[in-house]
Amino acid sequence: EVVAWYERLSRNAWVKRKGEFVRRWLSKAEREVVRLACRGLDNAAIAKALYKSEQTVANQLRSVYEKLREWLGYPPHNVDRNVLIAEFAPYFSLTEAER
Repeated sequence: EVVAWYERLSRNAWVKRKGEFVRRWLSKAEREVVRLACRGLDNAAIAKALYKSEQTVANQLRSVYEKLREWLGYPPHNVDRNVLIAEFAPYFSLTEAER
């Protein structure tokens, strides 16, 4: 019971932290781009889905990477699409499943 309680508590803290980044650090447009990137769409598919140019999507992702880099405490490695997906695909899967 205690282990299950601790796991729920840890999961809730993790979801809260990810949610704060998504809601407070990202613009609405950036959130949509990140959500679609975390679903596995490439820039061309994201652009088509959101009626944007690929360059706009690329610019928004570049902005997200910089914000994520700062949020992560300036890690020694580059922050790119792989890091973004690793950090937030589980978050978006979980939050979309709860809707």
